Amino acid sequence: MKTAIVTGGTRGIGKEISLALLQRGYRVAAVYRSNDGAAEALRQEAEKLGHCPLIIRADLSDNAECIRVAAEVKKSFGFVSLLVNNAATELWSLYQSVTDSRMTELFSVNLFAAMRLTRELLPDMIERGKGSIVNVASIWGEVGGSCEVHYSASKAAIIGFTKALSKEVGISGVRVNAISPAATQTEMLARFSEEELSRIAEESPLGRLLTAKEVADAAVYLAESSALNGTVLNIGY
Repeated sequence: MKTAIVTGGTRGIGKEISLALLQRGYRVAAVYRSNDGAAEALRQEAEKLGHCPLIIRADLSDNAECIRVAAEVKKSFGFVSLLVNNAATELWSLYQSVTDSRMTELFSVNLFAAMRLTRELLPDMIERGKGSIVNVASIWGEVGGSCEVHYSASKAAIIGFTKALSKEVGISGVRVNAISPAATQTEMLARFSEEELSRIAEESPLGRLLTAKEVADAAVYLAESSALNGTVLNIGY
């Protein structure tokens, strides 16, 4: 049976990825940072579908926590064949107003957590000659977003990380890909008014916001497509 870790795996896109993988027969470890209510909601929804995910609370901005999560999942499930690096935090502000501590926090979650957890799991994947890593980037990492400079930069770094690592480990049987979704209906858009959301939707080539499930379906597609490596899949843009 295949095993997956999904970071940020109890809400929004991550929740839909967790549920989609469970329904495909994966053993899923969903990692979350602080929202116990969302974690319990995922557990209950999964149990109604006949599944029992491993749900782990951890602050992945801390390298020691990345090490702990990897060890806990290996102890419970064995070899981890799929890692979905989805955990992220947003930052909506004028560039010059962002403090160094807030900038560091954002990159610790959006970039370094993915790199650290990948580092923990990659040796086993290389040794077995198989494995898949899917990183959740953003269209803002490709085109940039006003008042989202730091977020955009962190997602651009995720894209660079994906492309470079795919070239390094593809020969070993490990595939590294990324999804790059446009604006999606998740809590990250909660700060916008209905009028602003309508304008954002109108600016999208699809003329609407994406659903978390649509993005999750794309992530699962990349995870299981054996010939795709180094791909950054644009969704809805």
